[in-house]
Amino acid sequence: MQRVVVIGGNGRVGRRVISELARSGAAEPVAVDRALRGFRSDIETHRLEVGRDDLASVLAGADAVVSVLEDPSRRDDLAAAQGPASALIAAVRSAGVPHVVHVSSALVYGAHADNPVPLTEAAPIRPVLALGPAVVKAELDRAFTALSAADRTVAVLRPTTTLSPGWDAWLARGLRRGMTVREDEADPPVQFLHLDDLVSAVCLAALDGLAGPFNVAPDGWIGPERFRQLAGGFRVRVGPVEASGRAADVAAAARAAVRRPVPEGLDAHVRHPWVVANDRLRAAGWDPAYSNEQAYVAGTSAPPWAAVSPKRRQELALGVGGLGVAGATAAALSVAKRLTR
Repeated sequence: MQRVVVIGGNGRVGRRVISELARSGAAEPVAVDRALRGFRSDIETHRLEVGRDDLASVLAGADAVVSVLEDPSRRDDLAAAQGPASALIAAVRSAGVPHVVHVSSALVYGAHADNPVPLTEAAPIRPVLALGPAVVKAELDRAFTALSAADRTVAVLRPTTTLSPGWDAWLARGLRRGMTVREDEADPPVQFLHLDDLVSAVCLAALDGLAGPFNVAPDGWIGPERFRQLAGGFRVRVGPVEASGRAADVAAAARAAVRRPVPEGLDAHVRHPWVVANDRLRAAGWDPAYSNEQAYVAGTSAPPWAAVSPKRRQELALGVGGLGVAGATAAALSVAKRLTR
């Protein structure tokens, strides 16, 4: 049985990976994090802070290490993120761990007008420089890729926007706001990954010793019309035309929302394509359980301007009927107020 050490074991992804590895019976998972709680008594745990505490003894004898460090304080701080990553890489080398899985992000490709649709793993790493978290992800992606050696394999997973019930991740939240209130007519395709499918990809990469970069996304993507259906059939377009009366109030509220709908730098990701191909991971045996539409429905609440149940939204995703939205002015005001909270 494989010994798999999960660095960041207390995070949302880490906990699910540990649970799945234990359930599979193919591995003995080990949880490492600076805070640990709620684990089963038969799960080995180590309360350590990566970058400060010595990891060598924990990694000794490990068949694989999974890196899923989740720390919001380091999300857009490259120097703060590099410290723990460098310490982990040094510990992996020192302990002679033969296999490493690092969870990166499809953000490393950046959103650019000349991106092919879809992007493969051969695409260059060129994050949008104004988006701090993407720059951090890109640098760590490169660092872990360089850890590969003759006696060590490294798998770097690059998931697209990941969602799950009850988890309103910063990336998903920012993209949803940016896609709802727009200053332009751009409508790039979008992708959404269910957390369960990310977990299954991590487990596959750890247990099967996958090597190299792997995009993690469902088959295909969601086009603009389908996304409008899923989002409730309505978007606010903010243009240069001046209006008066109630229409002017709508425009002003919408513009206020547009001024800060997404983190700095993420606006490019609602204007340009950055969807990825999953062929390489599929060829390795991964089979996503959820489509883009199912992941979006599972991970987002009904829009504020329409009481659309998850079942009805999924019907819309499958092309069953359409949705008429009454009271467009009231809807726009509701959207703008919600987005500016």
